[in-house]
Amino acid sequence: MITIVISVLSALVVIMVVLLLVGLFRPSSVGRLIPWIAGREPSRKRATAILAPALAGAVVLLVVVMALPRFEVSLPPGEKVVAGESKGLGVAIRNAAVVAKDFEVAYSLDGAAQPDITVRIPGCETARVDLPLPADLSPGEHTVLVGDQEFTIRALRPAAFSVTELGTSTKIARTGDRVQVSADVTNTGEVPGEFDGELRMNGARYDAKPCTIDPGAHRDLQFTVHGDKQGKYRLRLGDATRSFVVVKPVRYANGYYLRRTATGGRGQLRVKNGNSMDAVVVLTRTSAPRKPVISCYLRARRSFTVTDIPDGSYRVYYAIGKDWNTYTDDFLTVAERRRFDDVCKFTTRTWTTSWSDSAYRYTQGHARYTVWRISLNPVAGGKGHTSSAPENKFPKAH
Repeated sequence: MITIVISVLSALVVIMVVLLLVGLFRPSSVGRLIPWIAGREPSRKRATAILAPALAGAVVLLVVVMALPRFEVSLPPGEKVVAGESKGLGVAIRNAAVVAKDFEVAYSLDGAAQPDITVRIPGCETARVDLPLPADLSPGEHTVLVGDQEFTIRALRPAAFSVTELGTSTKIARTGDRVQVSADVTNTGEVPGEFDGELRMNGARYDAKPCTIDPGAHRDLQFTVHGDKQGKYRLRLGDATRSFVVVKPVRYANGYYLRRTATGGRGQLRVKNGNSMDAVVVLTRTSAPRKPVISCYLRARRSFTVTDIPDGSYRVYYAIGKDWNTYTDDFLTVAERRRFDDVCKFTTRTWTTSWSDSAYRYTQGHARYTVWRISLNPVAGGKGHTSSAPENKFPKAH
């Protein structure tokens, strides 16, 4: 309404200025346009005496009206609000009056009144005012009422990062080996964001590759890590985790017992490893096929005899490989795992013979026990048959 009044008064002032100028230089023309100004005889003095006060009054009235408080509120183009991150909503407030005025910003958010803000704005100037927003503002559309001006704003989802396909080039590595780590990072928010790219290993910061990711975009990150000590290493990147194991390979002496709980018998198992890799032989009783009672280490192209085996029935397993480690109780590189199909039965029979001569009586003890001979590599004419033994059914050496 005030804008219309100002426009009308401004137009009136312009018209009166024109009439006053015409009256000063051509009084007769004013008389023809406005007869009551001319009177009996048109004159500059009469036109001025009538038009000048009217013009002055119109100007004073225009100035008074323009000095009245009048504010215009608008949202700047491109103004964005991010849920939980934007502390305020920037609005543009223009003071349309010719003098500086205090504007008390009364506003509400989704119908809930917010604390008023008072801001002083110079005449005919525009100021940006940040209206505080709650920290828990939810994503989506919201209604903001500033004075009698209503706006609909949309709070964007903040940048959030989802890490998928976090993987390692190997699950088991030797001490000092380089392990490649890769991951796919997606920004699931609606605004660009900075991903810290921080890779943590066993809880400590190991490396970081920060990057800016646009909303809905993906970024592939690559790292190289290594472990100097044997053990399990846990990786974390964002919300994803992955583990790998570092082992320290060992090579035992030929015939070294990794485990021996069965002893005191006379049975023997003579083993020949004709392979180019080391081997571990494991014996279990048929009554408990997953529980090792004897396990020994054989080096490549070497033989060894397991002695003092108690009587009973045994299953014989063997694994061929390299880089044995105590952490996984296995070879790091396994060529094969197998089991002999035949059960190895060990028995012992003892007896005594005696004789005498004219002076003495003699006695002698005798024993007959089982000796098995096996080869871990194929041999011509061999009668032993083996079957593949999956890792989940292969007994541990310890």
